[in-house]
Amino acid sequence: MFIDAKITDDCHIYYRTTDDFKAWYENNLRDLKTEPVDFITHIGYKYLFSADGFGAAWVRVPNILFTGSVLLLRADCEQYFYSLLEPMKTHVNIDPGLINLDYVYEYLEKNPKIAEVIGENGRIFAETYLTKEAIDCYLTRVIYDLNDAYRETTGLKQNLKLVCKKIIYQGSCVKYWVVQSVKGFMEMLYYKKSAFRKFMLNINT
Repeated sequence: MFIDAKITDDCHIYYRTTDDFKAWYENNLRDLKTEPVDFITHIGYKYLFSADGFGAAWVRVPNILFTGSVLLLRADCEQYFYSLLEPMKTHVNIDPGLINLDYVYEYLEKNPKIAEVIGENGRIFAETYLTKEAIDCYLTRVIYDLNDAYRETTGLKQNLKLVCKKIIYQGSCVKYWVVQSVKGFMEMLYYKKSAFRKFMLNINT
């Protein structure tokens, strides 16, 4: 078995699942529960796996990329920088159901130079696109997109829905607080238009 995986937090199982699933968990997986492993320990692994849960994995993907380990990515959600990632160059995609995980592991083990290059490319990607400065640049673009949507007085609500879909659901951000900030702008736009107008005037001057 080449996967070192255990359960570190099972509290959600007891309030989000059915009684049948709870019973199955107790009988089959409860013994796999252990204490969380710090991220420094993670760095010692050649391959690091990220899979989305109820939402995107958020900071886990950038954190893995920064380590230089090979990112094995099973993504069902999309963060704003995913379109810049290149499979087999910056990371390796894992299929739904993890059906290709065995093959990927065996391939990388047989081709250590390729694995090393992928890990290094991932690190370079993170240091280029996922720094604080790069995220600030993206947030600036988000603010100006909201500003442009506000300027369109015709169909304002529809424009905002499109922008919101782009920057929250598809674009999202590396940290949760960013989403909350965007939601704050949305709330200001809908319910405090005059305050938002003053804010935007200050930006444009």
